[in-house]
Amino acid sequence: MREDITSAFAPARALQYRILGVGASLGLLFAWLSWTLAARISSPVRAISKAAGSVAAGNLDHPLPQFSREDEIGNLSRDLAAMVKRLRYEGEQLKLAALVFGNNSEAVMISDVHNHIITVNRAFTEITGYSESEVLGQNPRLFASGHHDQKFYRDLWQAVLEQGCWRGEMWNRRKNGEVYPEWLSITLVRDERGDVTHHIGIFLDITERKRREEKMGHLANFDQITDLPNRTLLNDRMEQTIASIERRGGYAAVLFIDLDHFKQINDSLGHDLGDVLLKQLTLRLHNCLRRSDTLARFGGDEFVVLLTDVKDGGEAAMVAEKMLASLKEPLDVSGHSLHVAISIGIALCPDDGVDTVSLLRNADLAMYRAKESGRGRYAFYEEEMTQKAGERLRLETELREAIAGGQLQLYYQPKLSAQDNRLLGIEALLRWKHPEFGFVSPATFIPVAEQSGLIHEISEWVLRQAVMQQRLWQAQGFEIVPVAVNLSVAQFQRPGLAEGISRIVQEGGLKACWIELELTEGMLLELGSKNIEVLNRLHDAGFAIALDDFGTGYSSLSRLKRLPISYLKIDQNFVRDIVTDASDRSIVSATVALAHALNLRVIAEGVEHSDQLDFIRSIGCDEYQGYLFSKPVPAEEVVRFLNRKEG
Repeated sequence: MREDITSAFAPARALQYRILGVGASLGLLFAWLSWTLAARISSPVRAISKAAGSVAAGNLDHPLPQFSREDEIGNLSRDLAAMVKRLRYEGEQLKLAALVFGNNSEAVMISDVHNHIITVNRAFTEITGYSESEVLGQNPRLFASGHHDQKFYRDLWQAVLEQGCWRGEMWNRRKNGEVYPEWLSITLVRDERGDVTHHIGIFLDITERKRREEKMGHLANFDQITDLPNRTLLNDRMEQTIASIERRGGYAAVLFIDLDHFKQINDSLGHDLGDVLLKQLTLRLHNCLRRSDTLARFGGDEFVVLLTDVKDGGEAAMVAEKMLASLKEPLDVSGHSLHVAISIGIALCPDDGVDTVSLLRNADLAMYRAKESGRGRYAFYEEEMTQKAGERLRLETELREAIAGGQLQLYYQPKLSAQDNRLLGIEALLRWKHPEFGFVSPATFIPVAEQSGLIHEISEWVLRQAVMQQRLWQAQGFEIVPVAVNLSVAQFQRPGLAEGISRIVQEGGLKACWIELELTEGMLLELGSKNIEVLNRLHDAGFAIALDDFGTGYSSLSRLKRLPISYLKIDQNFVRDIVTDASDRSIVSATVALAHALNLRVIAEGVEHSDQLDFIRSIGCDEYQGYLFSKPVPAEEVVRFLNRKEG
């Protein structure tokens, strides 16, 4: 029965076992499926988590899992990739910023809210001389130079707090104690709540820039050769002095100084030695002044002295006399011992002017008065000088009209043999017949023509007229003689003088031998070596050259020997009294002997009486001219003295 029961339930137990097996299999299957599913789900998460951990540790180069699914895993993967990309960019920017910070040529200093330095860059240490360790935790007042007062710093920090920044020039001190200028910018850094967290100071050493500015300022205000104040600085100081006199009273004096015959020195020795001379002269003049006075170079060989706070004109005269006396001893110019002289004009403020232009103009007028009085002296300004200057300006205007209106004429005075009264030559003399005032003296209008530059136009007109008149006399059948025309020192200031004269004579169809050129002895003192070359070219071209007014200009014998001259004309001042004055007779006799020793012909000017003619004949004078034979006459009257050509 027991077996029957076992047998009866055997199928059931087998079914049970199969059910259990199937259940176990299903359980295993489900377990495997669950594990597989879980692994599939968790693997991307673990990969992302691992990559995120590596990134969080600072490894931005860790490979990132790439999931393109449109689910949370895909979104998480893309977000992680975007974050890494952003971190890499920010890292590069931080590296770039650190590179810029460290290598910036501008010094950078960052301090905290309490103004304690927390970092500096390399340029900071190079400029200040302090290392980073020496300044960390320090207050920037460590660099204070003492150049600025407390108000400066209060205003600075007030601007920083109110405006958030300040920019300007500041003087600080390096570690070695040297004070230097810097261009500084201070900026506040605030957090999101607006509280100050840091101060950033950026500065640049501007020492070289300041030096360049000072050099440019010096060049703008000082003369490059003498290092004296120039016109710009002189005008500024004069304006300050005038303003002070207007407020407090008192006097000031302006001395206008001109170096006599400087052009001759320049031409003879060269401009380099001329510059050395100006420097030596500057030292001499400067030693005559007080520290409060100003010596300025006005231009060329002109100087101006501003004497501040003088009692009267007498004090200014004492300074002028001291300057003149200081030049009695020669100047040593690179081995050359040179005697120089100056002419000084003095104007007083406020008596002679209350503005810069008037004072300089009036002092200049006074200086010309000193020159006219003999040079090497001083003169005070007088009101009549302004009147004369006005007359000179009016005369210049009328002279221009005279040139255009045909008011200029040539008169001619014969030159005769002292032995037999033969006509040997004629001197052309310029005359101006003013429609209102009649004849104007050449002594009056020639200086005006020279100063205004009109002398060039007038001299060319004179030469052309003389050449044309010679040709006209020839056409009328007369035997012509040489005609002498006068040269002006101003003509030598223009290049091409010799060539221009030759061209005019050739264009007129005349040979050079029929034109003589006269220059005064005084001109020789103003003509340099280059102008002597001009005279040589004129002589080589066939023009005879005469030295007029001999005896008044103190020519040296050595200079006469070098000049290409053919005639000496004795000044009429020595001829006038030769009958009654033994000194004049001696001078004239010596001059004739000297000229003949140099193979020069001698012409006596201003012979008005027969006894004068008798004397110059007796000493062997070659020619004469003067009222004894004829006064200057118009061209149409000259034919009385010319011989008709035969046949």
